Amino acid sequence: MDTKALKRWEKMNISLLNYQSVLRRKPSKFELGLVDLLFVSNFKGGNSSIHEHESVLNVKLKSYQDALKEIHALFSDKHLYELNDLEVDTLIELGLSLLKLCKNPETSIDGFKESYASALLHAYFPNLLPILDRRVLGGLKLINKSDLRSGQVKDILRFYPSLIKQMHRETSLQNRPLRDIDRQYFSVVFDYD
Repeated sequence: MDTKALKRWEKMNISLLNYQSVLRRKPSKFELGLVDLLFVSNFKGGNSSIHEHESVLNVKLKSYQDALKEIHALFSDKHLYELNDLEVDTLIELGLSLLKLCKNPETSIDGFKESYASALLHAYFPNLLPILDRRVLGGLKLINKSDLRSGQVKDILRFYPSLIKQMHRETSLQNRPLRDIDRQYFSVVFDYD
């Protein structure tokens, strides 16, 4: 176990819990704004800066809000381990549709890319959707050294379906919450870290 990574996970988890506390107090849970993206950036690692005018950002965020509402309508507060294979495939498609907004010129947000969007999904659906993260992908052995460039995962979006399927297996087999599984694999030592 990588104790330094584990300590980092625990600190980021506090930021996630803070954001989820804010979400519970929001009058309209799915209404997104600049502050939501800053919270996500903070708990994902704190190294992202949002460089969009708020008026433009609010228009772009409407698509993200719609995607969140669609996932909520189908899956509400379900846990990943409760889903059958067909539901997992549907979840993957819905998750990917939100993450792909980051690549669409009409909806992409400067400073908010796919891994951050997956963190937004996880904040809203912590028992259902994992965070797309290099450390977790490495811990699960879903990536290898050739998938990295300058320490970052090349075309990280392509790993999201495998991550969700593997987390579905892990939560089902280990009978543990998604957050626990994330912590476990985030803190694995791997040779290309």
